[in-house]
Amino acid sequence: MQKLLSRLQAKSKYTREKVFSYQEMIHSEQEAFVIDLLTSHDGLKLNQAYEFLSKTFGSEMDDYEPIVNEWIFDLNIAYHAVSDWKGNVIAAANSSYLALDSSSPDAESILAVWYVAVDEEYRGRRLVNELYQSIYQFALDRAEQENNNVKAIVGEASHQDIQTIEQVLRREEIARKRVYYEDEKGSVKEVPYVSPPLKWDFETGVPAEEAQANHLMIKLTNGQESIPAKELLQIITAIYRDSYFPKQEDFKDSNSHILAHKIVDSYLGTIGTALSEAKNGEVFLR
Repeated sequence: MQKLLSRLQAKSKYTREKVFSYQEMIHSEQEAFVIDLLTSHDGLKLNQAYEFLSKTFGSEMDDYEPIVNEWIFDLNIAYHAVSDWKGNVIAAANSSYLALDSSSPDAESILAVWYVAVDEEYRGRRLVNELYQSIYQFALDRAEQENNNVKAIVGEASHQDIQTIEQVLRREEIARKRVYYEDEKGSVKEVPYVSPPLKWDFETGVPAEEAQANHLMIKLTNGQESIPAKELLQIITAIYRDSYFPKQEDFKDSNSHILAHKIVDSYLGTIGTALSEAKNGEVFLR
């Protein structure tokens, strides 16, 4: 993880100066910006960052509006915002630090990068890389505090935007790739990752929207290009546990909650079934 951060730092055209524990100035010869890790010091800017991301991602962000201000107190959730000299948010990102359930004696975690956006007027200034520096440092700080190792950097990519997303993620300094496996017949298949519904019927526990078949994009921090399928399933389970398994308080009664939970669990089961076909129990990045 530190190597990835160092690679980003080496390619940066900006100089960084720490202002507060949660804030840095970045500047080149031509311009300067502020990057904030939005914690409880600045709820106003958190809402500005949320509104900025909502303009880019539209209805995808609707489910987060009621709880976004609660996240500002969660040490495992990060919102980063880049502001211009007037204080306007012109780039933002949202990420999460997630612990893995593992039989390994060494504690491990993953960094999930959810949303990253830069205002059209400021594209071409490599501000995505600056956001990634801050995101990586956030994950490294949490790993140090929890005394564990960041195993992978993960994220979801929609089918319709995959080409644009891959142009950014395949850069050497980020290097996230899709995940594939070869079955016993020699056919190569992409892991069938699904983003379950986020909207549910409160009374019945049935989905109020469709699940989305997306691409899972991964970078293993040890630099390897393959991983045991069972370890990939642990990573996906951590994502589902954090972001998709419904909470009981969101439903009328235990029956509706149990139904919703079973539906999400079925998506995870489908992925697990596909991974059981992986030759030699391995998946690879490509």
